[in-house]
Amino acid sequence: MARHLFCDTPADFIIAAGDPASGGKLAVLRGDMPVTFWNADTAGTQYVDLLNAAGAAVTSVNSVNTGGDYGYIPKLSGPDNVWVMWADANGGFGPRFKIVATDADLTLSKAVLTDTAQTIADVKTFTALPTIPATPIANTDAASKGYIDGRTLFARKTADTARSSTTTLANDPHLVVAVVANATYVVTVRIGFNASITGDLKNAFALPAGATSRMFVTATALGYLVDNTATDIWNVSATNTYAVGYNGLLIVGGTAGNFAFQWAQNVSDAGATNVLTNSFMTLQRVA
Repeated sequence: MARHLFCDTPADFIIAAGDPASGGKLAVLRGDMPVTFWNADTAGTQYVDLLNAAGAAVTSVNSVNTGGDYGYIPKLSGPDNVWVMWADANGGFGPRFKIVATDADLTLSKAVLTDTAQTIADVKTFTALPTIPATPIANTDAASKGYIDGRTLFARKTADTARSSTTTLANDPHLVVAVVANATYVVTVRIGFNASITGDLKNAFALPAGATSRMFVTATALGYLVDNTATDIWNVSATNTYAVGYNGLLIVGGTAGNFAFQWAQNVSDAGATNVLTNSFMTLQRVA
């Protein structure tokens, strides 16, 4: 248990009304006034277990009656574990004024102060900053896949992927994220690729069982819709680098699983079709 300090601040003076001849309008300082301390603003119990500035046991203190500190309430220590008291300079008849321990800002980490009981509850001391748990990562490749925050999934290609002599759709090794059951996501997908004129590119999306999706394709002037696992085919006219974008919704049913960008050549060709580094997908959970 510990005592706490009170008074001894620029606000701690006894002030009274002036000479009646002035109509009581002039405030004056009052020296040698006994000040008692209580546990409530009215009624309550007087604190008598006090220590003055010299450490002597007292039941009250008097305001200073000499020199430049005239009317000043000197420093005192309150009873053990008391942070708030009510001061009375009128013989216990009031009014009383609430005072707070002057060392509260130095010693109080966390407290709930109650005006009647004058107790401190749930005091905690931290020796280091709290550790915030890491956001769970949805896939093993933490550098390119996982959660940005609690509601946003992100996957990025960290290397080019080449496929040749195959028309079988397969998940891209980077563009796969795990989605939860009974959730709705806003989906953004951006793909950079190049291909031989013969091989071209075809792609689709793999969904968890029972999920549905609708994608708005932004690779052409007017755009068009692709639902669920339907396949898109991109015929190239030269060995340039091309881009295709999808925006849409994924509605997951009662089964969680992976949402994946799948692709292959449209026509089997020895010349590789390549999906390029920094192609990415973002899924923002909205429901």
